[in-house]
Amino acid sequence: MGPTTDRPPAALAVAALAVAARALTRNGSSRCRREASSPAAAFIAAGIGDGLELRLLALRLWQQDCGTGGTGKVEWRRGLRCQCESGDEVEMGWLNSDEVLSAGDDHVVLKWTIGKRDCVPMPALKGTTYPLGLHFYPRGIGGKHVANDIFLLPSTDGKIQIISAAGKVEKTIDAHEGAALCAKWSSDGTSFASCGEDGLVKMWSRNGMLRSVLAQNARPVYALDWNSDSTKVAYCSGDLCFIKSLKAHTAPTKWKAHDGITLCIDWSVSSELLVTGGEDCKYRVWDAYGRPVYTSVSHHYPVTSVSWSPDGELFAVGSFNILRLCDKVGWSHSLEKLNSGSVYSICWSPDGTQIVAGSGSGQLIHAHVIDRRYWWNNLEVLQSGRNVIEVRDVLSEVAKDKLETRDRITKLQLGFGHLVVATTRQCYVYSSKNWNTPLILDLKECAVSLIMLCEKYFLMVDGGQINVLNYEGRVQTPIKLPGSVQGEAVTERTSAISNDVIAFRDRTHHNTVHLFETATGKAAGDGKIEHSVDITNIVLNQCGPIADRRLVFIDVNGDAFVALINTYAAYQRIEKIGSMVTDIMFNTSTNMLAGLQERKLLIWTNPSVVFTDKDLLQRSIAELEVEDLGKSPYLISFVGNVITIRRSDGCLIPCAVPPYPAGILNCVNGNKWDQAIRLCRILKDEVLWALLASLAAANKNFFVAEIAYGELSEPEKVIFLNEIRSETNPQIKSALMTLFNGNARDAQLNLAQNGHTFRAIMTCLSLFQFDKALDMAVRTKTHVDTVVGYRQKYLEKTGRKENDPKFLKQLAEVEIDWQHIQEKIKEEYDKERIAK
Repeated sequence: MGPTTDRPPAALAVAALAVAARALTRNGSSRCRREASSPAAAFIAAGIGDGLELRLLALRLWQQDCGTGGTGKVEWRRGLRCQCESGDEVEMGWLNSDEVLSAGDDHVVLKWTIGKRDCVPMPALKGTTYPLGLHFYPRGIGGKHVANDIFLLPSTDGKIQIISAAGKVEKTIDAHEGAALCAKWSSDGTSFASCGEDGLVKMWSRNGMLRSVLAQNARPVYALDWNSDSTKVAYCSGDLCFIKSLKAHTAPTKWKAHDGITLCIDWSVSSELLVTGGEDCKYRVWDAYGRPVYTSVSHHYPVTSVSWSPDGELFAVGSFNILRLCDKVGWSHSLEKLNSGSVYSICWSPDGTQIVAGSGSGQLIHAHVIDRRYWWNNLEVLQSGRNVIEVRDVLSEVAKDKLETRDRITKLQLGFGHLVVATTRQCYVYSSKNWNTPLILDLKECAVSLIMLCEKYFLMVDGGQINVLNYEGRVQTPIKLPGSVQGEAVTERTSAISNDVIAFRDRTHHNTVHLFETATGKAAGDGKIEHSVDITNIVLNQCGPIADRRLVFIDVNGDAFVALINTYAAYQRIEKIGSMVTDIMFNTSTNMLAGLQERKLLIWTNPSVVFTDKDLLQRSIAELEVEDLGKSPYLISFVGNVITIRRSDGCLIPCAVPPYPAGILNCVNGNKWDQAIRLCRILKDEVLWALLASLAAANKNFFVAEIAYGELSEPEKVIFLNEIRSETNPQIKSALMTLFNGNARDAQLNLAQNGHTFRAIMTCLSLFQFDKALDMAVRTKTHVDTVVGYRQKYLEKTGRKENDPKFLKQLAEVEIDWQHIQEKIKEEYDKERIAK
């Protein structure tokens, strides 16, 4: 079989790799022997996912003996789905990244060792057991294998068996009338759910005791799955899909998923997206609320299986003689045409690098995901094999290195002049200055699920361990996250790292973000950040000291917020900076933020301006119109002045960002204010003037701020800045600038502590904070009549009467004499003038 020509339009490269397919059969003495090789099969390289180019390599077809000599016709069953003339269906699950357990209609359970391509028979199933699924107990963070693994085995007789990894049947449950079509453990492992031909969806305890009947349907329920925190169950019946909440006693969310019966469903615990397949020969991607994200083209046959990778970045789709690899938003990376019949079950390895699939003909399909491609500045890295990496410098025609590791590669990440590669046993740290001598570290749990880089450190999640390491190979500090060990895995969207702060979204309470110091692992800043609704994506800026560190996040409503790590007694810690935002990413060399909003690419040149002058926020945003992005684009990188966007069909779109905002930022960082002013005057762009005004105000450069606000036609701020510039008392000047930057509480506190009580009271009055002004006046026994007098003027102009008991009491005790009040105010200003 040659390379297929059915490829997505986003294909950036086509490189078919012929691979051998070998059939392994079990002989009469339960030993495995090799048979003659079959024609080669290959995947087409197509598209780049998150900076990757993917294809499936080393496809192997494993044939299980039907137990009838392999010559006669064997009828096998798949509930109500379909029947086949010969062959025998295979269900499988990963024991770990190197071992697979399979069960077939021949009642035989086999344990396969992937690397050696041999199998060991396990205790056989009963003669009446025809399995319809196999689902292992969840392993928690990192997918670490434990000795007491158990799995669920639903069968055509309506029973569900709980079986240990050694093959011992611990319990058999009479679960459904008719076939038990699906059974899956919850994400936390405390329960499991099942569905069957009787239309019932049931929830069971870990020991197999019935807890409740979640749903009753008139038609069979073919598949179900849990969400990440085990609070919801999604299932499909007929042409409909349902999401049932276990907490709220409400009707389930319901929508029409396919034109015809919906055969399969899978819910990603990382991305919270669902994928379904049906008899209309299509697969579809949905969000957690049942809203459509992607609909595929029609295949020639029904889609019989779907499965998400552990990190939620990819999913696999199976149909008749077809296995397809897809990106998280739906577009196809590659398509393999098989000769194995319908693919009824797909299972990813815990490290997300391998797939095994079971077919209706009894064949077990094994494949690797390779050709992962990464870029950083002028470096291009390609994983061309299971343990081979090619590095190329695009600025040089001859600079090309080939790196090999001892074991199979599971994760790699490129950035900040380093390449970090994780294998099944070791971690390699390469420097772009010398590719020949990497630092090699031995892994403890050998289950790396995430690598994230910053300038000085990198974050690595190895099984249940989260460590921060430096590029010299030393562990800087371990990170201990609060919450249950069975919480959801740490992903790129729910974690962020910088030189001084690491952020993690809480694994159970998704509205909370925990902050840690990168160097010590202690709690950073002013503690955790809590939001009103769930958070879906978090990022940290990379530049500047910790005082400039900002966390930006998107919530489930699509609103973007920026939060302070250290509030320094600021009144507001979280501020909204945008709405209907789908993705965000900070620049690697500046603190500019990129975001996608509908068909626009937004550049927040200074997101922190929202804490000082909200009026400048919108005026400092650069908008770029990008056509034909499709429905679900996302950001790949923001390096220098180029933003790379992944379109909904898989195409990469590089967008050039005007270099002028970065030039302004560099001038300010170099204290070259005159050059920044000159650049703004030449370009005459409001965005640049707003950026310069915000930076000048934050750095307390009154002269430049006055010029910038003048160009923005804001005379009231120019007058106030002129007053600040003419103030000679350094304490009052600092307090006024703090007030100008939006921190009224600190300004009032500084004035009061330094003995400028009158100024503090007048500041409160100018902000209409009458209660605070009265408390200060009563405490210092001065200017009580001034506060009450201004309060009366305010009420007269607004047409209201006094009803505050505190002010009514003072009205009865003090006399409001405006001539006397004006004299007292003039006297206070004269005192300040003499003090100068």
